[in-house]
Amino acid sequence: MAIEYSTLCLSDPAQASTLASIEALRTQLSADERDELNKRKRSEAIAEYLATRWIARKLAEKIVPDTASSDWHIVKAADGLPSLKSRHGGCLYLSISHKYPWVAVAASDSQPVGIDIDKVPEFTSPAQERSWLQAIATAGFASQELDSKHDHTAFDLISRWTQKEAIAKATSQVGLAGLRSIDTRLIESVEPHERKQFVWRNGNHNISLWCGQLDPKHFMTLAWEATNCNDTPSS
Repeated sequence: MAIEYSTLCLSDPAQASTLASIEALRTQLSADERDELNKRKRSEAIAEYLATRWIARKLAEKIVPDTASSDWHIVKAADGLPSLKSRHGGCLYLSISHKYPWVAVAASDSQPVGIDIDKVPEFTSPAQERSWLQAIATAGFASQELDSKHDHTAFDLISRWTQKEAIAKATSQVGLAGLRSIDTRLIESVEPHERKQFVWRNGNHNISLWCGQLDPKHFMTLAWEATNCNDTPSS
């Protein structure tokens, strides 16, 4: 089993050479990918699209070493789920997320993976923050999840939201109904002292979670189904 993931900050000046390579990817896009790119008008959306495609190709090259990154392109199924396909016939599971300026991609040769990034909003008043907290709690969390917790902060709900999203992607649960069915009370640390790796067990699912704070506002979760919850992905 190989699981690879990577994150990139598009506003980081230290990434200038990488960003130049990403821009050069335009010439390698498939016709379908070019059509998708042309639908994006905002510079941020264009940058996110190119960056996720560039990262996905690099991950494919790591997972399948006898191929080149240019051999791979992203295709979408009828349900919108992406995958990586090689011109030589290979196929990899894929998950993509972005919340500008951060982008994240995960790929696997053996099983679905889910990755998600989200950001704690900037609030202009306590009333706006309370309104936002109520809206996200109502939209994505079952009432019993919140009843079992202490007072909730924006960061607490955003971090748990990324966990829900990543689990949903790894288990093909779709929409808000799928998110609400994922009970975050079932998430527990792999070890009491471990703050990055968790496991979510529900029925036949045994989902490992790898969580991280990308900066003070952005949080990321990677999820994959594993028989050994101590497995860790490669970045």
